[in-house]
Amino acid sequence: MQSKYHLNQCHFWGNIADEPVILKIPTGRMVIIKVAVNEVDAKGENVKTNFIPVRFLNKYADAMLKAGLDKGDYVHLMGRLDIEGPKKDKHGVWRTYVNISPEKFINVSKMSKGIKCDPIVRDEEEPDFPL
Repeated sequence: MQSKYHLNQCHFWGNIADEPVILKIPTGRMVIIKVAVNEVDAKGENVKTNFIPVRFLNKYADAMLKAGLDKGDYVHLMGRLDIEGPKKDKHGVWRTYVNISPEKFINVSKMSKGIKCDPIVRDEEEPDFPL
């Protein structure tokens, strides 16, 4: 029996791995960050680090820039998993791309330092994020 309810939601806690990349796109502006998410074993030792690409569009991109994101900031991200591909890259290699379309983003580092930093929440009127 197939359920009529479907959920595409994921949560990540990690550090911003690089400085944000700002792109001009036909519909406005896009900010791309990578969030480094560590996987740990039962002893609490780091086993693997995943770098999760996150794309913010238009007013959310502006909000990200206004929030003063810094490399190394500890963040909580909630969003939808978007998979694009497979498609050929510029070298002719077939690749599948995984991205997160954020729905809520909290800069934990800034909040823990007492810096006013409201969560960035996506409203339903904003179109889906392009891949």
